Amino acid sequence: MAKLPSFAPRQEIAVRDQTGRLIATPAFLRWLDLSLRPSVDTVVELSEEQQTQIEQNTIDIAANATQIATNTGNIALNAGNIATNTAAIAANVAAIALLRTDLESVTVKEMESITFADSPHNPGDVTTVLCDASSGAIVVNLTAEDGRVLNIKKTDSTTNAVTLTPATGTVEGSATAPITLSGMSLTVHCDGTNWFIV
Repeated sequence: MAKLPSFAPRQEIAVRDQTGRLIATPAFLRWLDLSLRPSVDTVVELSEEQQTQIEQNTIDIAANATQIATNTGNIALNAGNIATNTAAIAANVAAIALLRTDLESVTVKEMESITFADSPHNPGDVTTVLCDASSGAIVVNLTAEDGRVLNIKKTDSTTNAVTLTPATGTVEGSATAPITLSGMSLTVHCDGTNWFIV
């Protein structure tokens, strides 16, 4: 801090005017003004630690600004990805709904039961046909279909036969394959033309 100017003791502080009042002398007023004003020579000195901290804070501010810019870019990129993923999810949901509709429209029966009244019978989308021939013999037509497997079983106790008859080809080399015993069954597999007992 600047050193205050000294006031010489012998200098007069006040004098009397013509009316006898005491008034401050110009010299005292100049000294008082200098004493009360902040000195322009005052210099604030920072410690080395404070200067280092200011420099570090400046670096941190710059780094944070860079990070904010990067984060802003990432947010925009993520927003684009979210929009793309949302569209993909919507497309998948629509595809699943369509597939579900298709599946619901397909009725698959694993097994069907027939009687003499149904003969001759063409099996539907089943794997097993139970034949009750108690009222008369039954003919089961076999339509050639590559890879198809059918289980044909006679469920009644009569001597009426259940006969497997291919529309084309043969069954184990024969034109027909009869089932004559109660509870007897045949499993046949088609190669696209002919049927084989397995």
